Amino acid sequence: MKTAHFFPVLVLALAPLLSRGQTPGPPPPPAEAWEERFFKAPEVVLPILYQAAIGHSAGIDKLEAAQQVAGEDIRLARKKILNSLALGSSYNYGTLPYFSTNGSTERVQQLNAFALGARAQYNVGLSLTVPLEQLASRRATVHKQELILQQAVAERAVGEEEIRRQVILLYQELALARANLQHHQSAVQLAGISKKLADSKFRSGELQVDEQMTATELHNKALLAQEEARNKYQTALLLLEDLLGSPLHALMTGR
Repeated sequence: MKTAHFFPVLVLALAPLLSRGQTPGPPPPPAEAWEERFFKAPEVVLPILYQAAIGHSAGIDKLEAAQQVAGEDIRLARKKILNSLALGSSYNYGTLPYFSTNGSTERVQQLNAFALGARAQYNVGLSLTVPLEQLASRRATVHKQELILQQAVAERAVGEEEIRRQVILLYQELALARANLQHHQSAVQLAGISKKLADSKFRSGELQVDEQMTATELHNKALLAQEEARNKYQTALLLLEDLLGSPLHALMTGR
């Protein structure tokens, strides 16, 4: 019966201590300016997180490389026909069996070719030989490479969308873990006041041993819950920073 009446009496006894600010231990450190802005302005913070996560993602780098390769394949497919273009040249020196007389285009055969003077002759020309099959399939080949490029662009967009979803989930988990940690920090302070009051009343003989032990147990449970909440908060923080590739304080303060 004494234990049943302990909690109402304890709550009433806490009021004078709370009014005088008699709390055991130092209060939790105040949040920094960037931290307040981080959790209270998600519409400003999330675009910054998106950009950092996308820039740090190795998967996005891989998709970007695939997109560049597809673009190069299109250029190569368009220029492939130039592979059949050939530049040829020849050089000859000696006598010719035929020549043109001055002022006439008529060809006259020289009976004695050895009586002609030696002369040099150059030939330069371009030749283009394209199989009909290659010429007919060129448009289809280029179109196929263009589709591959569109696919690479779409895959990159899907990858960025997935990263944004991950950022949102981890941001929400971090915000929830922070609120849970703040709740347990307040619970530890109240449990500490209860324990201090119970120890004082126990020493003066106003409380029994089981009542003092109950207050101590509540305080210990509050401390354990606070550590669990702190662990969850730190885990959520590390997961988000791993995705971003940068500490949050450095990202938010530009350091």
